[in-house]
Amino acid sequence: MSHNNHKGGAGIYIITAIALGIITYIEFGLIQYNWMEGSSAILTLVALSVVKFLAVISIFMHLKDDNKTLSGFFTAGLLFAFATFIAVSFLFNVNSTKNRMAAPEIKTTSSHEASTENSELLVEAVGFNFPSGPENQSYQIEKPLDDKKDYSFSLDNAVPEPVKNEAAVGSSQSFDWQELGQKTYNNCSSCHQANGNGIPGAFPPLNKNMALKYNADKDYLLKAVVFGLTGEIEVDGSKYNGAMPAWGYLSDEEIAAVVNHALSSWDNPSIVEDFKAYTPTDVAKVRSLELSSADTLDQRP
Repeated sequence: MSHNNHKGGAGIYIITAIALGIITYIEFGLIQYNWMEGSSAILTLVALSVVKFLAVISIFMHLKDDNKTLSGFFTAGLLFAFATFIAVSFLFNVNSTKNRMAAPEIKTTSSHEASTENSELLVEAVGFNFPSGPENQSYQIEKPLDDKKDYSFSLDNAVPEPVKNEAAVGSSQSFDWQELGQKTYNNCSSCHQANGNGIPGAFPPLNKNMALKYNADKDYLLKAVVFGLTGEIEVDGSKYNGAMPAWGYLSDEEIAAVVNHALSSWDNPSIVEDFKAYTPTDVAKVRSLELSSADTLDQRP
């Protein structure tokens, strides 16, 4: 059962809370903004703490009699506050507090020497002493020894023109794509599978389908690989509505080789008409079209 001895009711608690807030703000100002200095500030802080403690005891003390839960909260808070006071008393003493509140007077000047002296005063005030830097921190760049040598630079001749290697690009006869194509197809097998049959409903087959697309439009297969394909398509009576990523970051050699590998695998060779292996040059021509994956869908035969 509550024992409320205050005739003011809830109003007395509100007034007390506001008073405690004001006292706390004054304490904050004494510490943060140095409203008072030296021993006067310390004595004022102690006095305010005593006032706050007496206010809590006289106004809120009876709350501990309401029930065991409130009593436990009150007792725990009181013990914690007392332990904090003891710990802070050991961590700080009067001398350290005075040193923190009373900063040393520093003469303001624009010269480098005076600025260095002020910096030393600041670090010594907090217990450190660092060696100062050199008085003259300027640096003079020496003139080259050879006055006659030309140090000018021109972007016109900075990067030499790339040398075209016809053997690397070459024609279908000189382009050895078999091993490179099989290796590059590892990037495709996770979706279209090693047997080229894809995954029904998810990824379309390359087996037979690629041969039919080659017969209809020989450039389309390169467009699909370089620029990707987005949107619904139908392959062998099944619909697929996914997104094939653009593999344009592969080299021209890798793209030509992997398409040649797929057209030469599974059942595709028996369907392809007049097969002529792609070359890196063919891929470079298609790459210059700069299509989007939606454009690839529109141009799908």
